[in-house]
Amino acid sequence: MSPLGKIGAFLFGAILTILVVGILDDTFPWFWLPLLCGVALIGCAVPHRWLQKSGLTWRYGFAAALAVCTTYSASSKTVTTRLGPLVPQLAILILLSACAFAVIQMLSAGLAQKAARPVSLWLLIPVTGCAVVGMVSGGVGGADHMVVWLLAHTHLTQARAEELVHYFRKGIHLSAYGLVGLALSRAALSGKATNAGAWMFALSSTLCLASFDEIRQTTAPNRSGSAWDVALDMTGAALFIAAAMIFSRKKRTSSAS
Repeated sequence: MSPLGKIGAFLFGAILTILVVGILDDTFPWFWLPLLCGVALIGCAVPHRWLQKSGLTWRYGFAAALAVCTTYSASSKTVTTRLGPLVPQLAILILLSACAFAVIQMLSAGLAQKAARPVSLWLLIPVTGCAVVGMVSGGVGGADHMVVWLLAHTHLTQARAEELVHYFRKGIHLSAYGLVGLALSRAALSGKATNAGAWMFALSSTLCLASFDEIRQTTAPNRSGSAWDVALDMTGAALFIAAAMIFSRKKRTSSAS
């Protein structure tokens, strides 16, 4: 079996692990959600030739998918299954190992080829973003925790604390997804993609992750998903990408003159 085939088999086994645990666990009814997000992220990567030339299509796709699945599992408070209390912890350990393995493979493939080096380094940012979203998109990332902290450490009123948290979180949405979109577009441009290809890859991948984020929030009792937040995330990505392209164009123009 080729090295890529071994990677695919190992990662498929890891994803199958989370699927089995999800089916057997009564407290984990939304197990299909991170899997669907992972498949969508892989689907966004497959059509692009610049990723194929870099040898990073499946390495990046599986790394992003496993990052979502692993942190989703870890944040879902899955404690016991019909097979015993250790099964969820073992499943998370396997997924974590697979995710680390996939990230190492992605970076090593990029570092082995000089032309692919910047692509793999830029892709590390969205893979990290997938892991963060998988962790904080559930109840642990609710605004109520921030409000409680502010009330305990400041003299703000409840209404004022909630208002500050609201605007702070909107800013986080705009900037975090802006950074993810920017990194995806820079990865594409580093791989010699066209501007249109970079926009397509960045915005489609950002949309997958943002949609997962908001859908997952509807499953938490202290949170609610919003289509407006998806629009805000996409706006952040578009603004960051556009600003970077304008800056790069001006830089090239000034260098040429």
